[in-house]
Amino acid sequence: MDRLALNRLPAKVNWLCHLALPLWNAKAKALTEPALPFEPLLIVHNTFDEKQRERSLMDLSGQPRRAQLTRTFYSVTGSLRKPIAHRGFGRAT
Repeated sequence: MDRLALNRLPAKVNWLCHLALPLWNAKAKALTEPALPFEPLLIVHNTFDEKQRERSLMDLSGQPRRAQLTRTFYSVTGSLRKPIAHRGFGRAT
């Protein structure tokens, strides 16, 4: 096991919200990294102890938006997308 291949992935494919809240891009209907160039996040984990608590997410213009980081938030904002098959990661299901 010492020689297993290791593929380091960028934070945007495993975003941990308790470390840094994402920003909301209303035009793209997507959560983004909270720093330039505001890349869309691909996988977001609500890693807070209180999952249903509302958080204050900033949008790209600096305005706060209260929201829960739950599937309901994504459904209401229309940001749910079909899974994407990434080369090297197998097929999306």
